[in-house]
Amino acid sequence: MKLKKLNAVLGLLLAAVCLTHITLEVYYGTTLEDILKILTLTAHICAGICFTHALISAYMVFFVHERTKRGTAYPKENIRTVIQRLSAAAMFILLFFHTMLSKMLTTHRENGL
Repeated sequence: MKLKKLNAVLGLLLAAVCLTHITLEVYYGTTLEDILKILTLTAHICAGICFTHALISAYMVFFVHERTKRGTAYPKENIRTVIQRLSAAAMFILLFFHTMLSKMLTTHRENGL
């Protein structure tokens, strides 16, 4: 039960840090002030929390078993769980592409191209 609470707190913290990062991105995009260090710091914090949250979630899915049978007890909950897993996989794919694009744009900007 403590892992579930920790994972929930990490999820809320992740949402707060992501919103902060998005707000800073919008501010940077509209004003073009040099806040890349702050953006990079929030991105690294966000990625760290995201991977920790994902590791704890994966541990809970594969190693912490509840006492109910998954197939018969709550079919709606099972569908929601599958949708959550699929959306988490999509988020990791999008996070990877966002990170690669950010690196490319930063390199492009530093080279003055």
